[in-house]
Amino acid sequence: VTGQSSEEGQLRALHRMLDPEAAGTALDLPTFRGIMREWIVSCQQEGSVAGDRGQKAASCVPAGATDSSHLPRGSWLTEDSTSHPCSTEAAGLRRHTKQLAAQNAKLQQDAKSAEELNTRLAEEMAQLKAQLRCSQQALEQATAAAEELEDLKAVVKGLEEENSKLRRQARQLNQRLLAEGHGLRQRIQALAAEMADLEAQLCRCTVLLSSRDVALSQAGWRVEELTVALEEYDTAVQELRLEMMQLRNQLGQMQDAWAM
Repeated sequence: VTGQSSEEGQLRALHRMLDPEAAGTALDLPTFRGIMREWIVSCQQEGSVAGDRGQKAASCVPAGATDSSHLPRGSWLTEDSTSHPCSTEAAGLRRHTKQLAAQNAKLQQDAKSAEELNTRLAEEMAQLKAQLRCSQQALEQATAAAEELEDLKAVVKGLEEENSKLRRQARQLNQRLLAEGHGLRQRIQALAAEMADLEAQLCRCTVLLSSRDVALSQAGWRVEELTVALEEYDTAVQELRLEMMQLRNQLGQMQDAWAM
């Protein structure tokens, strides 16, 4: 950019400013910008000082430009004495100053371009960061969706296994119910037969009960008749007892009379 080699003073100064300890460490962009601004200002200041020195050397140089041994001490040459070595040096300094000014302008333009480029890069970086955040969010959502899908697959697999287990249990239960139903039908048939027998026995018992009721009724009537007869017998016995007592009394009287 500057057209100078790395051994020249300004670039060596820039190297010292960028890496004071010569450690080869990296710099962030804001630090690099600040150091470059300081270096450009330093170059501008060196250029202005060199220009002032060139002008002074051109306007006032010693008179010994051609042969200093033949000129009186203390004499001076004007700006027209271009053959003196100081004039040549002043011209070189002016050229160097112009070069530095051109380099400074170019550096400023490059710095401005770099700042514009940095601004664009910063905007692009912000856009890329936003896109990266969106991509990360999308990736996180996709990862969460994938994990949820895996969870759902595990749940579906578990449900399928549970469904298969329930189907097996249902088949076993159905078979057991069929067997129990067959046994219940046989039991019902046996109970129906027993019920028929019980109904027949009930009919017989009903007939017997009816006969017993008739017999009990007849027995009741007979008991009533016997009760009446017994009462009559009791009355007759009482009467007979009275008669017996009377007869005993009469017999005693007869025996007494007989004895007399």
